[in-house]
Amino acid sequence: MRQESRSSNAEVSRETVAYTARLANLSYTDRELDELVPAFREMLHFMDTINSVPEEALAAADEEFGGADVTVTFTTPLHSVLREDAPRSFAEPDALLDAFPDKEGDMLRIPKITSDA
Repeated sequence: MRQESRSSNAEVSRETVAYTARLANLSYTDRELDELVPAFREMLHFMDTINSVPEEALAAADEEFGGADVTVTFTTPLHSVLREDAPRSFAEPDALLDAFPDKEGDMLRIPKITSDA
């Protein structure tokens, strides 16, 4: 049985977007926050559209495809913009250590990125 979700008809405010960004440890300028408000509304509207599909239609689609994986076709080609994750050697590792602003011995100190909350 599908779980009922809250409707996204509720107003998405700038404060809601800022709060969500803080939860994700993201920071945005005032302008970026203002631009994100309509994007949040659009995402929530899309979720409402998906949630409005009747359960019977989902069950019928599952029967029609036999519960098998369905192939998705995209209208634009997909390609990875990330480099291959492979180990590499630095020509001068000592130069890297020397250039790092905060270190203890051979260890590099980086700023804390998580909260204690």
